[in-house]
Amino acid sequence: MKSIWGYGSVKFVTDSHSVEFPTGIGQITYKKISIKVENINRDIIEKVLGYRVMISVELTNLLEDDYLLFSDLLTILNSGEEITIYPQGEGIFVTDVMLDSDVTFNQLHLLEIGQTIKLKFTNKDLVTSLNQYIGGLTSDNFTFNSDNATFNSDNAVVN
Repeated sequence: MKSIWGYGSVKFVTDSHSVEFPTGIGQITYKKISIKVENINRDIIEKVLGYRVMISVELTNLLEDDYLLFSDLLTILNSGEEITIYPQGEGIFVTDVMLDSDVTFNQLHLLEIGQTIKLKFTNKDLVTSLNQYIGGLTSDNFTFNSDNATFNSDNAVVN
């Protein structure tokens, strides 16, 4: 069995910082952006402009030192630097994303630990096609059909 678009932890990287959440859950969504018009014959014509890459992550503060990971994440979000996200660990990474959600730590129960945060990010530029990365393949037997995706060190990149 091979995974589609990767598997594993969630990682955030800038030029000066990086942090990885081993228990983080990431999800990648490609939202089609198009223009639709109806012509005089009542036919619908659609021009696909590309896809907006959206990443959702859920991170949990449960273990003794997890707070350090969240401190590093807040440093990254406050840095103003370009952020790259590996939403599913091994697999696709998305560059130049922007935070597209509020930042709220939700308590799981009335103890000091046990918080969760859900964040959403979007890619600033549209991509022209869906990523075709399949986990476990190498660059020797894998190709892309996208001018905005490249293969690098066994990872798929969306620019």
